[in-house]
Amino acid sequence: GAAVTVPLGLRTRTPELPVTVSRAPGQPDLYTITLPTGGRLQTYLDPGRPGANTVHFTFFTPSGSEQVIDQAHARMTTPAGASRPLELLVISPGHFAANTSLVPGRSTFTIDVTPDQGAPISARFSQQIK
Repeated sequence: GAAVTVPLGLRTRTPELPVTVSRAPGQPDLYTITLPTGGRLQTYLDPGRPGANTVHFTFFTPSGSEQVIDQAHARMTTPAGASRPLELLVISPGHFAANTSLVPGRSTFTIDVTPDQGAPISARFSQQIK
């Protein structure tokens, strides 16, 4: 018989990672997530208001250099709970960005990556859009 491919997305629970938020007047809120590998993910929304935005994800090794990422997939969960994939643009080997549109409320961004060395990494952050 004919074979059929059925896409299936399965999200398992991942432990909450430590997140610090840096805020400066006139600048986007910068989220720094400490990864289980000892590295960091820095991410932010620009401009972080309702309407057109760009979300950035940049990975760093424990020594502070940019982490090379082989594969990356990201998605956004809207304040209404709808999940949609984000089309990532490669800015550099460890820096990705995606254009999206935001509405007021809490939006959550999740990124799953495979670094050039080491185990896969999943991280997320949420931001209240006003």
